[in-house]
Amino acid sequence: MKKSILLLAVICLSAVSNLNAQIDLGLRAGLNYDFTGDATGLATGVSADTKTASGYHFGGFMKVQIPVVGIFAQAELLYTSMSGDIELKNSRGTKVSLDNQVSRIDVPLLVGKEFLSLIKVYAGPVISYNLNNDSSIPKKDLPNLAVKDLKNMAIAGMIGVGVDFMGVYADLRYDFGLGDQATEFVNKQIDGTVKPSFEIPNRTSQIILSVGYAFL
Repeated sequence: MKKSILLLAVICLSAVSNLNAQIDLGLRAGLNYDFTGDATGLATGVSADTKTASGYHFGGFMKVQIPVVGIFAQAELLYTSMSGDIELKNSRGTKVSLDNQVSRIDVPLLVGKEFLSLIKVYAGPVISYNLNNDSSIPKKDLPNLAVKDLKNMAIAGMIGVGVDFMGVYADLRYDFGLGDQATEFVNKQIDGTVKPSFEIPNRTSQIILSVGYAFL
């Protein structure tokens, strides 16, 4: 298996060399703004106000420019952290605030085209691996509420536009979830069992501002 992977890598590198492709390696970082969806599964008389989540990302990228066909491929490895407030309100008007935090590894696999050797547009899938889901739950008000583990993997889509100049990258991106990905809150019972309480979507859509620098 390892020999097959090594052989495939050699073939790919040879193909890139034959196409006179230009390869750039660099680092990038930026800010994420997530448009959190509405809570579902709430008990009768309970409402939830989900605020827009925000966070940051940082990591590295590899860009392969193929002049023969006039397109580029770009793969990235990013650490992303998001945090957003949730305000619960019961029928008596009592309010409780939660801080929902999610961290993950994102791997965008993008294909795009440059215009005037400056402006670029691109699109592609984003493979995400969820690291943890930590929520600040006030145990005094909600002693039985807990967060259920997230699915390990998630898939999203990404489209974007950017400017590359003298090795400096600036990008505006739109990231949208594909499939169900939500933080599920549960109530722990005295006998050790859990009952679903409500869900907050955490991979709906994002606006991402990102800058980078190619050092190779």
